[in-house]
Amino acid sequence: DGRFLADRVIQLIQKFSVTSWGGAVPTALKRVLDEAELNSLILDSVLVVGGGGAPMPPELIERTKKAFPNSEYSFGYGYGLTESGAITIINWGENLKAEPSSPGQPMPSIKIELRDEEGGLITADSVEGEIYVQSPSVMLGYYNNPEASAAALTNDRWLRTGDWGYKKGLLYFISSRRTDLILRGAENVYPQEIELILDSHKDVEESAVIGIPHDDLGQEVMAIVSTKNSQLSDIELSAWVSKDLADFKVPSKWKMINTPLPRNASGKLMKHVLIDTSKNTMVEEDE
Repeated sequence: DGRFLADRVIQLIQKFSVTSWGGAVPTALKRVLDEAELNSLILDSVLVVGGGGAPMPPELIERTKKAFPNSEYSFGYGYGLTESGAITIINWGENLKAEPSSPGQPMPSIKIELRDEEGGLITADSVEGEIYVQSPSVMLGYYNNPEASAAALTNDRWLRTGDWGYKKGLLYFISSRRTDLILRGAENVYPQEIELILDSHKDVEESAVIGIPHDDLGQEVMAIVSTKNSQLSDIELSAWVSKDLADFKVPSKWKMINTPLPRNASGKLMKHVLIDTSKNTMVEEDE
């Protein structure tokens, strides 16, 4: 039915002695790990696990290596998009140990640049810009859509990803999708930063941060939190995130749910469903 089912994934791994799992979105991976740990399963047929789609919390990396013990030295995660030919940046080995929050550095033959709103090149560390990609694997264009192709590709075939990030030395860090960016007054708020802190709370299963309309500020920050603890409050979570975030980044609106967030078959969060209230009924149900 198009939903991501952790128990079904485990069944398939066991039935077919699956050796590689690529593109494991962190939340999908967490659901599989929860299921495996609940049933004391060790999935030792898997030799390689590759994560992507969102930052990989360090504790999730360690849990993965325990549940998939034969992937301990081959585990990695990266960043990419369909238009760039999937994996573009990858992190594994010593770099992953040193900077687990980074998706890594460019793959061979791939060039990465950071550019400002006017298209100017950013070379300094820790300065955010839009991620541009140039490589032999970048798409030629969108099929039968020259307007979209022209918007996505520069004349010298650099792909405008629409993603924002920064670099430290050779390693890159992803801030947010441009479409996810929340413009709260004069401040930019990156949902991913807030979600990572929320997800580190022991009672949070998963979270999503979105922008909602506000008369004065343009947008306000809202957090939707999936939890099995009915006593968990927005006051507790506000205090939790306030330890690490500026006041303007702390959500002012909260919604607690006891069901998983809506995801597609590959485990990626469907934020448009959360933003479009007319589709909010498309929340997964427990089997």
